[in-house]
Amino acid sequence: MEEEILISRVSDYVQELLENELPGHMYFHNFEHTLLVVEGVKIIGAHSAVSEHEMLVLTLAAYLHDIGYTRQYIGHETISAEMAGTFLNTNGLSSLDVEQVKNCILATKYPQLPTII
Repeated sequence: MEEEILISRVSDYVQELLENELPGHMYFHNFEHTLLVVEGVKIIGAHSAVSEHEMLVLTLAAYLHDIGYTRQYIGHETISAEMAGTFLNTNGLSSLDVEQVKNCILATKYPQLPTII
C-alpha cells in the first residue's frame, strides 16, 4: 500500500511539474510521454525476471526520468536525477532505493552506459 501511495505522489508531482514548468518548445517530453514510458516499463517488467521491488524502482525512474527538462535541455538527465533524489528522500524512500532510481535515470544519458549496482 505504501508503494501505491508513493507512486501516486510521484505521478502527481511529475504531472504538475511538466504541465506547469515545461518550456513550450519541449512539447514531446510531456506527461503523456512519461505515461507511455511508464507503461512500457510495466510491459517489459512483466515479461522479465524483475522482482516487485525492482519494478517499483524502475517505475519511479520512468516517471521521473525527464523532469530535468523543466530546468535545462542539455544535461537534463543529471538534473532529473537530482530532482528525483530530493523528492524521493522527502517522501520516505530508502537511500539505497533513491540511488538506484537516480542511476536508472542517469543510464538514459547518451551514450547509454547502464551499470548494475
